[in-house]
Amino acid sequence: MILATTDSLLKGIGCNMAVKAPKEFFPEECLSDLSFNLLQDPKALVLAIGAICTHSQIFHPEFFLKTIQARPCDLNVIGAILLKTQDRRFYKVIQYCREEKFMSEKPGKTLSFALKIGQTPADVEFQEFGIQISQLDPVSEKKITKIALFLKNNLFVHNRLLFGCNWRADIISSIELGLNNPTQIKNRLGCSYETAHRVFNEYKLVEKVS
Repeated sequence: MILATTDSLLKGIGCNMAVKAPKEFFPEECLSDLSFNLLQDPKALVLAIGAICTHSQIFHPEFFLKTIQARPCDLNVIGAILLKTQDRRFYKVIQYCREEKFMSEKPGKTLSFALKIGQTPADVEFQEFGIQISQLDPVSEKKITKIALFLKNNLFVHNRLLFGCNWRADIISSIELGLNNPTQIKNRLGCSYETAHRVFNEYKLVEKVS
């Protein structure tokens, strides 16, 4: 597995960071890889929540579910963040996170200090996943990438906005990144071979006549 820095992964989900997003990682994969560190990094956690809530429309629920089933991640952190979006499309993903009963690492002291001294209540969504942290303040809008810039610099976001947040968009992104047959695409994305084969052939047909 290719490793990426915290800042580049945050860039990959839509945060304003002075780095490039990892070219080969879908946004869902960026959040999955971030998830293990977020309970120890309050700044990154607030940024991640802000980005996911702002850009929830560009996340593909089916691919999200495939990702967290195949990729090591903190399911409680991901479930709590998705719960904050109030986006019903993530229902199955959130349910999977609940049902797995993952044991998260204990949050860092900074995240729970205000709760322990009674200064703030517990964060409701994280509490639902068994994580006791202080209620989080919203992130500044300036720290989240505007959608026009996000799609300009991220192939996955560009194609999802163009073709819809679905397998077609992700298969086309995979082809444009260099995968050159349906089997490679199926193995990379976790979609069915039939879907990969159909979209691959349609893409190549359009490419041939253009």
